[in-house]
Parts: sequence; C-alpha cells; structure tokens
Amino acid sequence: MSVSNAAPSVVSPAETARPISRTNLILLVILLAQVAVTAFVFWPRASATVTGTPLLAGVNADEVTALTITDDNDRSVSFTKTDGVWTLADTEGYPANSDKISQTLTKLVAMTADRLVTRTPGSHGRLQVADDDYLRKVDITTPSGVQTLYLGSSTGASATHVRAAGQDATYLTNEIATWELDTLPTTWINVAYFKVPKEKITEVTLQNANGTFTFVHDNENPEEWTLADATADEPIASANINTLIDRIATLNLHTVLGKSESPEYGLSEPLATLTVSTSAVLTETTGAEAGTTTLLVGAKDDETNTYILKSSGSEFYVRLAAFTGDEFVNKQRSDFMIQGDAATENAPENGATSVVTGTNELESGAAVTTTDAQTNTSELESEPTAEPSVEATGTQTDTTDLESTDETTSTTTPEPSPTPTS
Repeated sequence: MSVSNAAPSVVSPAETARPISRTNLILLVILLAQVAVTAFVFWPRASATVTGTPLLAGVNADEVTALTITDDNDRSVSFTKTDGVWTLADTEGYPANSDKISQTLTKLVAMTADRLVTRTPGSHGRLQVADDDYLRKVDITTPSGVQTLYLGSSTGASATHVRAAGQDATYLTNEIATWELDTLPTTWINVAYFKVPKEKITEVTLQNANGTFTFVHDNENPEEWTLADATADEPIASANINTLIDRIATLNLHTVLGKSESPEYGLSEPLATLTVSTSAVLTETTGAEAGTTTLLVGAKDDETNTYILKSSGSEFYVRLAAFTGDEFVNKQRSDFMIQGDAATENAPENGATSVVTGTNELESGAAVTTTDAQTNTSELESEPTAEPSVEATGTQTDTTDLESTDETTSTTTPEPSPTPTS
C-alpha cells in the first residue's frame, strides 16, 4: 500500500472570484446615476452662474425720475424727482426722504443675474414673482422708459426671489428685502407737520364749540400751566393742560392732501382753532420763524377716522389722526379742572365752603353751616321737612344752589376750620 506525499493544491483568488451578475451591474449603474443627480441638484447655486449682468440693464440710479412701489394688497406709493429733489407724488410737491429713496434705488440697480433659481414660468406663482401674484412690484422710470421688477418670497434672512418683467428667469438676491419696500407714504416722508420745542411755547388759545380757553404759564410756578381767566375758586388741573400742550408741540400728519383747498375740508367754519404763541416757531416743513402759528381743525372723515388740518406755517393741507383731533374739538372747561375729592382738598382757604359735585359747583356764604346735606351729580338738597325753616338751620335750599340768609337765629353751629389747601 502506498501513501502519496504530494502537497495539497492551492486555489488562486482568480479561480474563486465570481463574475458580477447582469442584475448587480444594472443596480450599480443606477446607484451611480442617483449620486450624480443628487450632487447636481444640491450643489451650491453659486456654481450655476449664468451671466452676472444687472437685472436692470442700462439703468443708473441717478437717472431715475420716478419710482412706484405696489404691494400684494394693491396699495402703492409713488415718488417723482424734479430738479434733483424727490417728492411724494400727487401731493403738489410734499418733500420725500431723498436719502432713503436714493439708497433704495442703489440696491435695486445693484441686483444681478448670478443666482439662477428657475427658468420655468410655471414657478412664478409659487415663488410670488408672477405678473399677477407678487409681494412687491417696483416700477422704475428713466428717460429711456419704465422697467419693472417683481419681488417675492424669501429663502432666508437675506435671500429674496426676484424677476424682471418680460423674462422667465427668476433669481435670488440679497441686495434688498421686501420689507424695505413699504407702501405706507408716511415711512418715506417727515411726518412732523408742526413741531416746536415745548419750552418755547408761551401761550395757547383753543377755540371750539364749547368755548374759548387760553392757557398760560402759572405766575407762581412758571413750569405749570393754568387758564388765563381762572377764578380764585376754580381748582385748575395743571397736568391736564400740560398734556394738551405736549400734543400741540408735536403734531404728526396722517396723510398729505396737497396745496389746494377744497370746500369739503370745512375750514371756513373749523371745528377747532389753535393759536400757538412762541418765542420762536420753527416748523419742520417750512423752516420759517414766527411768533404765532394758527392751526385750523376742519371736517372729520369717518371713513379714514381723521380730521383736516391746516397750519398757517405750511402750504400743505393734511389729515390728522382722530385721536388727536378729538382732543381739540371736544375739550370743555371742566376738562381742565380737578374733579371729585381732589377738588375739595384744593378748595380756596377763605372761610367759605365749596362743594364740587360732578360738573356743577355749589357754594355757600361766608359764615353758614349746613346740616344733613345730600349730594348727587347735579344738586345739593337738605333732608325733607314739613316746612322750610330758616331759624332751624340757617339755610334755604332749592334744586340748583345752597345759599345762606341774613337771618340766622337760635340754632348756630361753630364755624368749621378752613380746609387746608394742598
């Protein structure tokens, strides 16, 4: 019997490797294709540079003569430039903020076509840059004509979709955001229609349907205000007058109407007239100094909730917000008096008793006391008795006042100590 000592055979890797099946090869190709597509889709857009040319080709910011901004609610604001000065359109030349408009135009002109998003018209609505679906539409007028931009949704804090009218391509820009293109006119103008340092005001007269009220500085305390014709027994509410003076010192407009007056403004018979006397009046709209400025408050427009306002120091008629105009139209004398318990504490120290109830004031004589008095908002009455008796109480009453008689007899009461004034 023989035993073979031959060494075992060695199998090479090539002999053990199996060929890739057709199915696996197809799957591998598909995988590579997916990787390529994914890389293309998510590759930074900066690599998708198209031309880098300005969206507003041939437009120079200094050559722009008109600008209109319209928002997605059909509200718009327009400006025109004449002799290098920007004004609010349709106001007969009310000054606009030229610096803000120039900065805005510089940003718009700087936008370029270097961040392409899509060339598909069907995407315009989704990105809010369509002709009839946008967040902002900007019309820019130059001697060569009008060019229009549509600004839409944002993809981040500094990336806004933008498209030039007549083009399918939509781009991203970080030059300007839609919130910077406000359509509220007051964001583009100086809203201070009348403004003067409060410390310059020396006297104010307010005239309305409730009377004429002249306010001056208190002689004893020049920092406080009082009524010029206040009587000794009127408890003046200096703080109330001070609040009114604060409003008058700065009057902001709501809307500019222009330089032309209209009968519907109601200024021939104003609802209120303010006469403001100052040591020097410097109005924001005219820059002229004067000693006295007259402010007329005209008709109220319930639709806009505003009043017409015209200052003698300005060429322009404007609208004033109703919450300010109401202060001038509805004020009455009692609004400048201390009411309730505070009025009693500030009663004059002259031996007389002064009772303030609601809007009526009742006074007694110099040396009369009253008993069992009842008050309401309009009268002061004694307790009912069988007959009025002068001898019993020293007083007679009716529904409007409380007066002493000259005949006080048997029953007298010691005179109360004067109430200290605050």
